[in-house]
Amino acid sequence: MSVPKPDPRRHARILLDPQHTLRCESAAPKINGSVTVIGLGGMFVRTASIQPFGAELRLRVHNSVTFEVGCTVRSVSENGVGVEFTAMARPEEEKLKSLLLHLRPRSAN
Repeated sequence: MSVPKPDPRRHARILLDPQHTLRCESAAPKINGSVTVIGLGGMFVRTASIQPFGAELRLRVHNSVTFEVGCTVRSVSENGVGVEFTAMARPEEEKLKSLLLHLRPRSAN
């Protein structure tokens, strides 16, 4: 019997329903993709523009809310990159928090 590994992440994540599309882009290096998982600490961007582990990016995320964030690539897969948020101004952080509240699954009562 295998024991599941504990999740080392500090922040809860939200798996996005395909109907809640968040677009993500950057100018240099050029990245276009969609966010499939997001939380206060980072996100996974599904993209063909794979960046190497440790690459620093400035990403713009948009839907009903737009914010920019400095990120570092922390995981790489064949279909995208996982990034950690590393630089975010206070107004951008407030936009992210508002977006997460909007996207958070509602509990059934």
